[in-house]
Amino acid sequence: MDLSEFAGALRRAAEDVRARAADHIVDDCAEKFLEKLKDNTPVLTGALRDGESIDSFESGGTSASARISTHTPLYASFRETGGEISIKRARVLTNGVEFFGTHVHQEGSLYMRRTVEWAEGALPEICENAITQILEDAGL
Repeated sequence: MDLSEFAGALRRAAEDVRARAADHIVDDCAEKFLEKLKDNTPVLTGALRDGESIDSFESGGTSASARISTHTPLYASFRETGGEISIKRARVLTNGVEFFGTHVHQEGSLYMRRTVEWAEGALPEICENAITQILEDAGL
């Protein structure tokens, strides 16, 4: 590649970065974050994990963002931080062997915190890989 070809490739790369880098990077990061979140989500029935999704994607020029959330926010919060559930006006039932109580204590699993901690370490490399791919696509 001679100097003029290199300059042309740099111009194409700069235009490509300006046009799509933010979208490309956020898309890669959002997908990886959601994948890791689903890996970390506690699973009993799978409903909590199945309710996690990329809800929106916004971009404009050199910035972009994705919103990732769960569609069961109260339960997600309870699984994250734990807590107490007490049933008001409940009937206490027994089957002759087991006692079904009116109070439940749940330890928090901190699955979201673990995912965010993972992201703080992993997402910069994902961003770098996206930029590297854009540069390679431009012939650099």
